[in-house]
Amino acid sequence: MALTDETYIVLDFETNGLAPARGGEVIEVGAVRVERGRTTGTFDRLARSNHPIPPSAVGVHGITDEMIAGAPHFAEMVQDLLEFVGDAVVVAHNAGFDRRFLLAGAELVGARRPDNPFVDTLKHSRALDP
Repeated sequence: MALTDETYIVLDFETNGLAPARGGEVIEVGAVRVERGRTTGTFDRLARSNHPIPPSAVGVHGITDEMIAGAPHFAEMVQDLLEFVGDAVVVAHNAGFDRRFLLAGAELVGARRPDNPFVDTLKHSRALDP
């Protein structure tokens, strides 16, 4: 079955580090639900972190400590995100990165570990333009 026939979520996390196991935290979630080629929902939220955002990370995504100061922590929104994602296929660029943070978020709140299939656009882009 073609992805265009599926319900899928395009997901992107911005973080203050490269790995949740090393203290990296989600500071922004962006997600779009697509059903049969049509956008049917969005999830876009900033998240406050427990640690300052390193200048190297700010250089990547442009999100500063001031921008997230009044936002809830990721733990306060992860259940809503998991419900938004549901059992849909997840599409992400460098999907392993986003998957690790999604799994860590589920663990953070004691939620069921999501086992959604992931499609990695980074791998596909490298196949098209090695």
